Amino acid sequence: MVGPFRLTAALLPNLLAGACKLMVMMSSDLGSIRNNTLGTSHAYRASKAALNMLTWA
Repeated sequence: MVGPFRLTAALLPNLLAGACKLMVMMSSDLGSIRNNTLGTSHAYRASKAALNMLTWA
């Protein structure tokens, strides 16, 4: 889960210099803590939940 954080930190100077200050992260419904009805794919779910927590604005 460190990858998206490090990539954002590395690209921050470019992001701040650009006209459109936007960083997009791809997640899925499996990253939802609230909507965890299946209870499978634990590692994938944990990584998506961590991404969602990191990028919540």
